[in-house]
Amino acid sequence: MPDTLASHRIGIVVALASVAAVAGVALLLSPYLGAGSLALLFILPVMLAAAQGGLVAGLVAAGSGAVAFNFFVIEPRFTLRIADPDNVATTLVLLLVAAAVSQLAGRLRAAREAAEALAADQRRLAALERALTDAGDHGAALALLIDAVAGAFAVDAAALGEPDIADPAPLDRAAGEWALANGEAAGRGSGVIDAADRLYVPLVAGGERVALIALSRADGASPVPTGRGGLLRNMVAAAAQTIGRLRLSEQQAAIREERRRSELSAALLSSVGHDLRTPLTVILGEGQALQGGATIVAEAQRLARRIDNLLGMARVEGGAVAVAIEPVDLTDAVASVLDDAAGLLGGRTVSVTIAPDAPLVRADPGLLHHVLLNLIDNAAKFSTGPIAVSVAGPVLTVADTGPGIPPGHEDDVFTRFRRFAGSDREGGSGLGLAIVRAFSDAFGATVTATNRPGGGAIFSVAFRSA
Repeated sequence: MPDTLASHRIGIVVALASVAAVAGVALLLSPYLGAGSLALLFILPVMLAAAQGGLVAGLVAAGSGAVAFNFFVIEPRFTLRIADPDNVATTLVLLLVAAAVSQLAGRLRAAREAAEALAADQRRLAALERALTDAGDHGAALALLIDAVAGAFAVDAAALGEPDIADPAPLDRAAGEWALANGEAAGRGSGVIDAADRLYVPLVAGGERVALIALSRADGASPVPTGRGGLLRNMVAAAAQTIGRLRLSEQQAAIREERRRSELSAALLSSVGHDLRTPLTVILGEGQALQGGATIVAEAQRLARRIDNLLGMARVEGGAVAVAIEPVDLTDAVASVLDDAAGLLGGRTVSVTIAPDAPLVRADPGLLHHVLLNLIDNAAKFSTGPIAVSVAGPVLTVADTGPGIPPGHEDDVFTRFRRFAGSDREGGSGLGLAIVRAFSDAFGATVTATNRPGGGAIFSVAFRSA
């Protein structure tokens, strides 16, 4: 705004000075040229003034030129009276032509200034985009945007986080929250909550609001002048695109690292499992041959189950679990598992309740056997009281009487190697329940854990009916 006023003032000075100069020239040439020819000279100050100061300066030159033409050229000279009616027409035509030329010159100047401003804005945007290509992280890209916006619009700019929106001014707080919620600019000059002191502009990358910038001017004017909103939007879009790209790269790197860890873990589990199986088979054989070797056999069998879990997890993570789903009678499945689990139960009471109308369910018999065996083993390991197995409809539950699961961690118990101190999930390898979840998912069942009223945990497996 100050530059525009200065330009107008200079243009008016140019208008008056050039009209005075042309009047002097016209006065000298008046004995030799007619009024019509001399009138054309007064078009020159109009063009000069309009080019320098725009339409206002051009109109000043047109008006003062018409007066000067009347005063110095038209008879009687040095008065503003016009004796010849033809000279009235000449003066009016001069004024109209000068006004038209002034308007045209003013428009050309405005168009030139707009083109120069657009070119400057495009250079600013291109410079920001080049700088953003070297941004190494989210924070660097945001800092580049703040610097570019502050320089382009001569404003105070800052990046805000969620806690920073708690501005003491209610209108600013409301504008910031509205901008984040709606993904559009709000605040001073935006048309939304205009009374706020600052303009808030969100950065949206991949449909997610990743940042919020606040712009303000010391004089309280709109931070973004009319006609330059496109530059701000393009700058914000460029930064948002860069931040989105960086976030995607970070996510891909995290996925690759997780895949690498999973592959290493699976390879380690498989290697350990296979390396232990051969000596374990020898231990089992020797223990069975020894008199009084029941303890050795029991411990060897327990270790064998751990190895089966290791190998099972390796198969799951390696995508090598072969699934053969068929109709399964849960009555037979439970009986088979309790027979195999006799050694690990240690004489503990197991109550079995199966509804007479329990349907056949869809499952892989081999994987289901591992699921039920791990649930029975888990109940026996983490409780000392009786164990209850029940089937109602297509849902099988195994309940124990231990301390239960820490509230809020009912789903975490199925994470491998996850144990909880001070609960019935403390100790053990942390693989059994992970195998239960993985194998259940493989044949389409859903397994959940809840706490039992009065103490203990309940694990439920919901099957698909056959």
